[in-house]
Amino acid sequence: MRPARFHRRRSFWLDLFACFLIPAYTLLFAGSVEWFGTNFSVIAVTGEDHYWGFVYWGVLAGGYFAVMLTKLALILPRLWQRVVVCLLTLLACLALGYALAIPYLPDDFPGFASLHVVLAAGACVLLMLALLLVPQAGSVLNGISYVSNRWVWAFTMLEAFILARVCPGITAFEPKEKRNLFALLAVYCVVAFCVKQGRTETALLGALLLVLLAVFVLAADGVSRRGVQAVLLAGCCLGVVMNLGGYYGIEEADAVNEYRPAGYAWSTTVQDNPAVTLHLMEDQSYWRYDSLVNEPINSPMLLDVYGTGYFFSLNNSYLSSLFRELGQNTPVEYDYRGLQNRTPLETLFGVKYALCAPDSTGALPALFDSQAVQAAEIGGSTVAVYPNTAALPIGYTAQNQISRETYDALTPLQKQDALLDGVVLEETGLLPEAELTGDTVSPAAEMELDGVQQLDETTYYAPQDGGRITLTIAQPVADCETAFVVQGMQYTATSPLDAMSEEELSAISAHDRRSLQKQYAHFWRKDSVYLRLLSNIGEGRIEYNRPNSQYYCGRHDFVYNFGTSDEPLQQITIVLPFAGYYQFDRLAVECQKLDTVAARAENLGAENLQNVTLGTNSLGGEITTTRSSVLVVQLPYSTGWSVTVDGTPAQVLRADTAFLGVALEPGSHTVAFTYKTPGLTAGAALSAAGVVLLAAIWAVPALRKKSKKRRK
Repeated sequence: MRPARFHRRRSFWLDLFACFLIPAYTLLFAGSVEWFGTNFSVIAVTGEDHYWGFVYWGVLAGGYFAVMLTKLALILPRLWQRVVVCLLTLLACLALGYALAIPYLPDDFPGFASLHVVLAAGACVLLMLALLLVPQAGSVLNGISYVSNRWVWAFTMLEAFILARVCPGITAFEPKEKRNLFALLAVYCVVAFCVKQGRTETALLGALLLVLLAVFVLAADGVSRRGVQAVLLAGCCLGVVMNLGGYYGIEEADAVNEYRPAGYAWSTTVQDNPAVTLHLMEDQSYWRYDSLVNEPINSPMLLDVYGTGYFFSLNNSYLSSLFRELGQNTPVEYDYRGLQNRTPLETLFGVKYALCAPDSTGALPALFDSQAVQAAEIGGSTVAVYPNTAALPIGYTAQNQISRETYDALTPLQKQDALLDGVVLEETGLLPEAELTGDTVSPAAEMELDGVQQLDETTYYAPQDGGRITLTIAQPVADCETAFVVQGMQYTATSPLDAMSEEELSAISAHDRRSLQKQYAHFWRKDSVYLRLLSNIGEGRIEYNRPNSQYYCGRHDFVYNFGTSDEPLQQITIVLPFAGYYQFDRLAVECQKLDTVAARAENLGAENLQNVTLGTNSLGGEITTTRSSVLVVQLPYSTGWSVTVDGTPAQVLRADTAFLGVALEPGSHTVAFTYKTPGLTAGAALSAAGVVLLAAIWAVPALRKKSKKRRK
């Protein structure tokens, strides 16, 4: 408890500093000067009254950023990464501190002013390099969403600033400065020529252009200003021509086809969307659908229906946690394409209908009726709607609960099975403990390795690409839904060349050896890997993103569902496509029995929410319960939800990790959930205060100038 309390307290103080103390002190420190006509360095060093105030400000702001960046650095998995980030952060802080301590007064101190700019720009570069090494920084700068380093456009802004500062005097450089510039450009060109990935037509032409401009700068002592402008304009035009040629050249001839005719987007996303078939349904209740046909991304959002797939950067963290617990087979958090035909999940999440081609009904989950309730000709092919006979309603009740400790100790398939026996709650003692039926089986399997070495209980080494791990089941399980489960997956890339002996290397021709060396030159940067699954009942694939990938989201457990088949799974082969070290806490085949799924779902849905009304930020309904229970509503949980039972405020429970819940006593009740964005009122008030403050900052200097004019 103490470490958790400590982290909460530290987070509180960091938030307090960032949101209140630093901004408030900044206003107090610089409140007596004209903000838009000076800067912090000038304020600090040109007046004795501000010196210590500036020191205090530096301690507050610098200490905050040092703590935050150090906290981020310590998350990194490797020691050298932590050391490099901390070193870059220290150098950036020192450069920024010295920049702020040197006044930017180009008229009075031109040398100091130039040094001020160099140190400030250097601090920015060092800080951005440190942030590039920290994946969490990519998440924070992407709106606290998935990791993406889109913010690196700031480098371009910095380069543009430097160019704007340098360009007016580019021909007035001293001979030493010209030599340094030419040397730096020569290094860049050499790198461009040496790196295979950068040795493209466009890159080579760009390097040539830089060389020509460098030669011009070296020889431009007697060139007029008009001549300099002409050369720079010609260089810009040449750059535009090169970019156009690269994009619309022979190698990129298909780029023109990216421009679609008018109406293309409407026809592909709406008119010819297979999910349009759902608009023919007359079912007015609230239900979800899953799709076994190819449909455009975000079809539920486009067509105003409720589905199980979405592509959206701002993902609900609780929903992501639930999918991570269940081992949903996706490597990223913002891209979900259905529930992968897992029958218990289709039932629990209220998937009442499935889109499927009439000739592919064998792929439907087990409890879906093979008789379509609707069909239509869409985009030249037939799409039909098939009902789920056991789908739960949007609000159902559970009379038993599963403790978090019990739930976390289960395997992914055991977890989905347990959710049919009760509700997982963070609180204890609200309901009797559920008796888990345990309708999952993990048959024993014999392991055989081909091109793979097992180093310990969890580590497998594949010296070459294409190693295989084969699991043979002695007693296959029939009449079930079969899945392959991977838990605790990690991967460290190696080069196959490292595993070759001197004799093997010498047996390869010089050309082939050189080709292999080029092919695996950047093996250590590999950011993703996959497992290819081959079995007697089908094939599959599991994708895994490493921590150095911008798409890494902490997923190490995966379930691939082979579905149901007449033939039980007897053997499965896991193909390791790349050389390296693979770690698995668990590799297993798990079988989900389906005999009792419908009956248990019916028990959960016996007392459900009636007369449901769903608004933009609300959901309500009526329910009658015969026992103490928890109403589970299949809407993602968030701290912004509140609930009333019979008009009286009640506690919103987090049910099954990701959904809404509320405790009910026996009787008839009216339940109303309402959502309000957390911090919306405070944010609106602060925004209004900011507008007023900005207006005051603008108006006060103007009023002072007017009063001075009147006095004169």
